[in-house]
Amino acid sequence: MTISHPFSALFDPVTARSRLELEARALWGEFLDVTHCEVLHVWRKIHARASSAHKSFARVSFRLGLHDRRDDSYADALVHGLLSLDGANVRVNLHRFPDDPALPQLAVLADPAVVLQRAPLPVAAHCGRGPATRVDVISFRPGERCTLRVAGRGTAQMAAFAKTFCDDSGAVLADRHAQLSRSALARQPGLLWPRLLAYDGETRTVWQEAVTGAKSFLDYPPRRSIARGPWRELGAVLAALHASPLEGVARVDRSQRLFEVGKKVTKLENAGLAGAAGARAALRRCEALECALPVSEPVQLHGDLHLGQLARAGSRIALFDFDEVVMGPAEQDLASLRVSIESTGAIRGATERAFAAVLAGYVDAGARAPDADTLDWHYRLQQIDRAYRDYWRHDTAAVGRIGTALRRAQRGLQGAARREVA
Repeated sequence: MTISHPFSALFDPVTARSRLELEARALWGEFLDVTHCEVLHVWRKIHARASSAHKSFARVSFRLGLHDRRDDSYADALVHGLLSLDGANVRVNLHRFPDDPALPQLAVLADPAVVLQRAPLPVAAHCGRGPATRVDVISFRPGERCTLRVAGRGTAQMAAFAKTFCDDSGAVLADRHAQLSRSALARQPGLLWPRLLAYDGETRTVWQEAVTGAKSFLDYPPRRSIARGPWRELGAVLAALHASPLEGVARVDRSQRLFEVGKKVTKLENAGLAGAAGARAALRRCEALECALPVSEPVQLHGDLHLGQLARAGSRIALFDFDEVVMGPAEQDLASLRVSIESTGAIRGATERAFAAVLAGYVDAGARAPDADTLDWHYRLQQIDRAYRDYWRHDTAAVGRIGTALRRAQRGLQGAARREVA
């Protein structure tokens, strides 16, 4: 039986809205209504044992639509809160963005009137030194990091991303981008990414160019348009990425992957999810095959490759978010992409044709053809990763998607999918 935690209602935007309306009125006044709610981020530590349940807590950020009844106006607002338990009741401690003690620099970075005036000179040269036209929050992890899009007032309306951290992680990310700009990847004609403008150590912020003219990698709804995706071009881009190693990047091996995924399987089991037994069986299969798979030279992996990290800008592909780059087997990135393509809901035949085109472009660009058994091994682990992410972000509201991912983990790549690799 699936265990539904008391926080579950606040992880779901539909059920959270009424509770958040009470909290928003406490912050802004009784004249506000919440018209819609979006859950941006969830970080939680939940104790499954009843004797330790009172220690559970979560950090959540929300985007709220607010209706001001005084002048009948509508606006969006970002709030974040700490959820904890007071006996059987959920305590919500809510704050208005950008009030975050761990990220005090947000007071400047989120203020359109001053952000560009205080930004490093390369940012001012790119966007203009005057007030910004707007500042949009792209992602926000309370207490950890925030990504903002800052649009300048120049004639070309140039924009930049400001990615700010609670620690020195931004310095590492800036160094990676500086290396990428010097690598052969920078000369890849079919690839774009947000290029580094500057790193501001005072605010722990990485400044990057915003990719102009970027559109979703797939037209929507994706299940209808998947066949029209630039899959071969994506394969060539991945080949170039894998052939551009960076200095100082950690290497991930099979034992590390098994250890990481094993912890996730245990948490899925503790949650009482029906598919957790299948996840354990898939993990044991991978453990049995760990030493039997061929050993290949590690390549530079994106580390978090999915369709949400991709866009199109004219005839070129834009690739985002190099936060999790590692050295490892190419099959890890390829399996992650395969899982993401499947998640669009496209029929199996369309998914297999799309992935076959990626592989064709990948090999034609000079990369090593993936090993079928190694790809299947990583595919199973990536499906468990996906199930765990859905559980982590959406709790029991994502039971259907979690079950699908765990069934695929147990089944592995089959039929045409394996033949395309072989």
